[in-house]
Amino acid sequence: MAKNSSNSTNFDKYLCFNMSYIFLYVERGIFVEGYILNSDVLCFTQDIDDEKKVLIVEKNKKFNIDADCFKFIKKCCMVYGHSYTMQRQFVIDIFNYYIKTPIIVSDYNMIIFFPTAAPNSKECIWISYNNIDRYVKEKDYTKIFFKGGKVINISTSFSTIDSQITKCIKIEKYFGNLIWEEEFNYEGLPKESDWGYDVGGNGWGNAELQYYTEKNPDNVYVEDGKLTITAWNEAYDKNEYTSTRLVTRGKKDFLYGRIEVKAKLPKGKGTWPAIWMMPTESVYGDWPKSGEIDIMEHVGFDQDTIHGTVHTEKYYWKNSNQKSAQIKGEEVSDTFHTYSLEWTPKVIKVYFDDTLYFTYQNENSGKDAWPFDQKFYLILNIAVGGAWGGQQGIDADVFPQTLEIDSIKVYDLGIKVEDK
Repeated sequence: MAKNSSNSTNFDKYLCFNMSYIFLYVERGIFVEGYILNSDVLCFTQDIDDEKKVLIVEKNKKFNIDADCFKFIKKCCMVYGHSYTMQRQFVIDIFNYYIKTPIIVSDYNMIIFFPTAAPNSKECIWISYNNIDRYVKEKDYTKIFFKGGKVINISTSFSTIDSQITKCIKIEKYFGNLIWEEEFNYEGLPKESDWGYDVGGNGWGNAELQYYTEKNPDNVYVEDGKLTITAWNEAYDKNEYTSTRLVTRGKKDFLYGRIEVKAKLPKGKGTWPAIWMMPTESVYGDWPKSGEIDIMEHVGFDQDTIHGTVHTEKYYWKNSNQKSAQIKGEEVSDTFHTYSLEWTPKVIKVYFDDTLYFTYQNENSGKDAWPFDQKFYLILNIAVGGAWGGQQGIDADVFPQTLEIDSIKVYDLGIKVEDK
């Protein structure tokens, strides 16, 4: 798996890969009974019926080997070319994960296992992050669904499992490729190679009051290392306000990855800025059937609240079951904050700075709940008024208002997908 070149020095510091050593190690049969962790392993633990054996669960079978569980993962790390201690220290140094540290057993194949308890305890279960499809909180246990259909119930709390998976996602991100970076180090209108415009003033389905203009430097401009979208209180084509809605549709389309947008928001009643995503091709039908991902929404009448949301046919406001969450953010209109999305085939997670506050899991119930297996494009805009933004009226005197973007970064998280 390719990794971000900026991380190479730190990584190489800990991975002393010696192929001749590995071949010698394997040839002598030092690893347990000729068996090694691989991509088919779902989990393993000390067998409660025979404490001298490790119970291994693979996708299609389970079996025992004569081993100590903790020594087993250490020896598997050695076979892949590095020590357990070295791999643990790498994760600690980069991510500060001292407790229940996930282990990259194989950096080449990015095989990651995480412990559910202290690694040397007999109660610890080592779980393959790569093979998890989804996980569900039950009354007294956590249910984990693996790819291929196998399900296990463990007594480990849901919060612990969620925390461990979040750690693994961040580790995976570290090795992902930076596939697009925009730092706006030029002056003028946004680059046509990256950005297009949605144009018009038809209310946009929400009774909004702005007209979105195209290539108007009064509404959008790049200068001093920042992209600025400005909403004005001015009449235009039967609309009371003007603004811009930038889109990457057909220029920068994404399927899975991590998107980070560093932004400073407008303020005042009636403003409704958003950083969000829509499907490049609505293959499952019109909105909301093909989905929508809101990385950040903010309404001026609730100044300190940030919203993260997904819209699908099964879950949206008309069904009274909207999937969303909120987080309080300080000085969002005075300082820059980072609004991030992590999107995998398993889960969508939304962050404010480094704080995870919204999680939406793929429940494998069909496209009505998970249309997020297609390419989406990025949207930046300020709406004015509307069903939500104008819910408590509009303060016309606060305009003009700006949405400032300092940078955009997109990582692929190392997820390989076929072109769609």
